[in-house]
Amino acid sequence: MENPDTPWLREYEGRSPKPFTQPPSPAAVFFLKFLESKGARTAGATLADIGCGSGRDSVFFARNGFEVHAIDRDSSVTEGLDMHSVRVHCHSAMDAWLFEDAFFDFAIDVLCYGQEQDAEGKRFYRRELKRTLKPGGYYLLCVPAPPPASPGAAAIRIAKEFSGFTAAASEESDDAGKRVLSIVLQAKAI
Repeated sequence: MENPDTPWLREYEGRSPKPFTQPPSPAAVFFLKFLESKGARTAGATLADIGCGSGRDSVFFARNGFEVHAIDRDSSVTEGLDMHSVRVHCHSAMDAWLFEDAFFDFAIDVLCYGQEQDAEGKRFYRRELKRTLKPGGYYLLCVPAPPPASPGAAAIRIAKEFSGFTAAASEESDDAGKRVLSIVLQAKAI
């Protein structure tokens, strides 16, 4: 069995990440357009970029007026993000999140959650997300796209997995040659 860290490590092996020179992911662009279409207040809004990697989406949202908190377990890939008004938090998304309850207005996760193999780790992640995202806040989850015949089924399965959230929008796109499914979930108001 492959070490669960192996795909993640291969992704960054031998690269010198430069988030300020990389375009944002299509998922991040989709999410910003979604928020704008809903009339969401984004200037100064708090946003968690969970599993931020090199931070290309963190920088994109910071440049668009968000207060961004980038979360990744590897400080070597997040180096330099603070120069782009991004607050970096070096810890795994599967560990306790060091934020107050209802701290974030929005959260994004581009291909982090789907890499976690441990069911308990995923349950913990979902609990921390619910705890730290404000009621009514939006969460973007981006996962590898399912086969062409089943994107709706995948969105329904994910919405069920994230109880306490309702599905608000979804889109498939291509990101560096990989098909991805982006799903916007909204935290239910208390």
